[in-house]
Parts: sequence; structure tokens; C-alpha cells
Amino acid sequence: MTHNTVDPATITLEMAAQIRTWRCDEDYSWRAVAQAASDLRGSEWGSNRL
Repeated sequence: MTHNTVDPATITLEMAAQIRTWRCDEDYSWRAVAQAASDLRGSEWGSNRL
């Protein structure tokens, strides 16, 4: 099984903007941001990792 992971060094401006929207505009917790990012990118990490 391979995981679709995102290296923090490769976070794009678009990804950062989406994370900011979730945190600031939609009041997501960091765990909810991790879950949303995982769902968006098709990763199996779920809410455990960003």
C-alpha cells in the first residue's frame, strides 16, 4: 500500500490559501483541516496528518 503524501516543502500557494480558508473563514480545527486536505488529495492519512 502506498500513501499519497504531501511534503510540507511542496505546499503551493493554492494549497496554503485553501488551508487558510478552512482555518480562518470556515473555523476548521487543525484535525478537520488535515481530514479535508486528505479527502481533497485522495490520501489515506485522514485527520492524522496534514
